[in-house]
Amino acid sequence: IYEDICREMLFQNKRIPFHFSKVGRYWDKNTEIDIVAIEEEENVILFGECKYWSNLVDVDVFYDLVEKSKKVLWNREDRKEIFVLFSISGYTQRLLALAGERGDLIL
Repeated sequence: IYEDICREMLFQNKRIPFHFSKVGRYWDKNTEIDIVAIEEEENVILFGECKYWSNLVDVDVFYDLVEKSKKVLWNREDRKEIFVLFSISGYTQRLLALAGERGDLIL
């Protein structure tokens, strides 16, 4: 249910200036991504992870998501990527700082 709530929150987030034409999940044998959304006209793809943990989410979750995103072939050579991390418990200071430095990471 938490992942469904996170997907709904994508449409309410003012920091995401795109209306995605397709929203779903991605998985293969060894990889699962909670949210993948594409906007075909602007060639934008969003990757999201939804963490319902008691611990704060740290930078390793972001870097793992970046690695997983490489397995998604959709327009891989010429796409704009956005990463979104949802956490019920919050984020570490390291991840907050990283998000402040990057224009493609939304918490």
